[in-house]
Amino acid sequence: MGYKNMFLRWHACVLTGVALFLTFVAGGPFAWAAGEDWQVLEQGVEKASFVLPSLSNSTNANYVPVTLAALRLDPYKVDFDLLMASELGKPRTLLDWSGEYGLIAAINASMYLPDRVTSTGYMRRDEHANNSRVVNSFGAFFVAGPDSDSLPPAAVLDRKLDDWESLISHYKIVIQNFRMMTPEGVPLWGGTTKMFSIAAVAQDNKGNILFLHTAQPVTVNEFVNGVMSLGLNIDRLMYVEGGHQAAMLVNAGGFSQVWTGRLSFFVQDGNLVSLPNVLGVKRRKSD
Repeated sequence: MGYKNMFLRWHACVLTGVALFLTFVAGGPFAWAAGEDWQVLEQGVEKASFVLPSLSNSTNANYVPVTLAALRLDPYKVDFDLLMASELGKPRTLLDWSGEYGLIAAINASMYLPDRVTSTGYMRRDEHANNSRVVNSFGAFFVAGPDSDSLPPAAVLDRKLDDWESLISHYKIVIQNFRMMTPEGVPLWGGTTKMFSIAAVAQDNKGNILFLHTAQPVTVNEFVNGVMSLGLNIDRLMYVEGGHQAAMLVNAGGFSQVWTGRLSFFVQDGNLVSLPNVLGVKRRKSD
């Protein structure tokens, strides 16, 4: 009996150690503790980390917590920018994009085609179109930089609900990608069982824009259900990248961190991937 109890204690310690190690490599040496409240980094930029609830369909959630890193951005206090290799010369890592263009936060703008330059969906900044084709199967648009004060400074449009064809013409920045859920939080990706790291852009019911990232691979439906269970009041959710290319950065208020995706659940390559298209956040210039 004593040997059995000793073995059980040893087994629990091993599993706990694995969980802590994987959480560490997911967020890096400067990761904050999961489950903390929103913390203001500077005007218009907040950060938080949440443990997504264990879901019965997940093959990994039984062994290690899936951590969601989140940045909440007030579009009335920060500015968004779209940086594209097709306009600015070459792909760069998030750190390089941030350093060169003064970004205080950044995330993948979109998936990209094999040429490693062109977005899979419609993408435009001012008159420069990285991809001028609207993809019928992509149901969401991120927009920023309106030509009128009557429009929100940034938003995630739902192609099924919004007058998107009219609205995108009034914005400087337009990025199209997959719509991940209905406004009620119902996942839209069917029953796929593929698991990968995910980066996503969301909007809550107060008009805040959220950058979301999970390094531990999950299915899209698990991601959606997990995010919606957190009470973040999200009603728009757009997929931007998956796998080891999924990345997010913050460098605000003296706090800096970069999140990267994984090659598999137990393997993180540790390298920052060069990305052709990045959605960035800048400090708003004083009027």
